[in-house]
Amino acid sequence: MQNKDLQSHTGYLLIELMVAMTVFTIGFLAVMGLTAHAVSTTRVITDSFTANYLAVEGIEIIKSFLDENALRPGPWNQGFNNEQCYVLDYTGSRTTAGPCPAVMSDVFSVASAQLQFDSTTGFYVRTGAFAFSPFYRIVRVTPEAFGSPRYLKLESVVAWFGRGGTRNEVVLEDYLFDQK
Repeated sequence: MQNKDLQSHTGYLLIELMVAMTVFTIGFLAVMGLTAHAVSTTRVITDSFTANYLAVEGIEIIKSFLDENALRPGPWNQGFNNEQCYVLDYTGSRTTAGPCPAVMSDVFSVASAQLQFDSTTGFYVRTGAFAFSPFYRIVRVTPEAFGSPRYLKLESVVAWFGRGGTRNEVVLEDYLFDQK
């Protein structure tokens, strides 16, 4: 009788082991999938944060030019008399991109708008022998916002192609007032 019981239970250990391994494998794959998704999401957030910083920097650079104007005799908005788009970087280097694109989000059409990344300093620059970054930045300055020569409207657009070729952009606006 005891032999019969042993024979009826043979193979259960192997089946239990296979079930346990299947459950463990499914759990492991789920954790790996969540990890991959977390890494992907982190990249998207990092790109968005960087683009936001670059858009703010574009506005701050224009403000620094206006601060320099305030220290000199002459109009506060000297050099910004017509609507123009600018390609610039933190070094104070600026280039007029010419007429602004019909749609500001079409920043990719301005070849010089692509920023380069200087890995030694961690800064994004316009010129140099550095690796091109995925970010493009252009800043539009529109004088006489609200129909008054005492205002300037700044619009900073940073665009980039994200994961899977998705087109992303950050647009910031600021209005400056002649305080003289």
